[in-house]
Amino acid sequence: MNVRIGTSGALVSAMQAPGEDPKDLIAPSLSNVDGWLAAYGERSAYRVRGLEWLRENVVRDIDKLKPFLEEMEALRLTRTQWQIPGNEWEQQLSIAQVYKAKNKTPLKFAKAAKVLLLCEVAAVKKGIPAPVVYSRMRIEPAIFGIADLTPALLQQARGIKENLNGVLRRGTGQQTAEVFDDMAAGRAVSYRLAWLTRALLVANVPTVPWDNVIALQEIPGGPKVSVVQKEVIEGASVPTGAPDPFEP
Repeated sequence: MNVRIGTSGALVSAMQAPGEDPKDLIAPSLSNVDGWLAAYGERSAYRVRGLEWLRENVVRDIDKLKPFLEEMEALRLTRTQWQIPGNEWEQQLSIAQVYKAKNKTPLKFAKAAKVLLLCEVAAVKKGIPAPVVYSRMRIEPAIFGIADLTPALLQQARGIKENLNGVLRRGTGQQTAEVFDDMAAGRAVSYRLAWLTRALLVANVPTVPWDNVIALQEIPGGPKVSVVQKEVIEGASVPTGAPDPFEP
């Protein structure tokens, strides 16, 4: 069964301090998806956004975050909503995971949340309040796709619309058309890329019945859904004009 994602709830609740609940650090929010952490938390599908801001305003070299690892873990233990069973919360974060985040490599949710908490600790040490950090940084999940998109359907669309690859690349800011073949093969992308791709397909190949943007589920007994590694991550997480809830 497909899961369609809504946007109910603010990124950070006004009733709690920024970062008090790691699930509030995700944009788009997955808070209205029952059991999303158990279903999607173990996927290496979460990118830390805003590290460029951190480099320019807090630390110029990611290596400088290493001294804050111990303090980050201590801070995590003081926040009751960070005491989540499973999902590798008790595993120590290494600087190697921070390097992965810097290179926009998708991480498991627990690792991405700890990287962002580490950035909070480093920023506060420099006199930058936590709310400022979370106004500039977030975790972006790449678990989305277009329902029923298949290689055959994408090939059919390419036969109808001349230079569809170029249209999709330019419209979504991608460097290669391979990301769209990866999407058709069942790999997951950010909501922004999934929504923009569908909007372009609807506009340019309206004769093909394009389904909605969804959170891709695993097939029981089948291979796990993987994340597209070639996606260019730029711009806002949710593009202007995207519907709420996420059902184009």
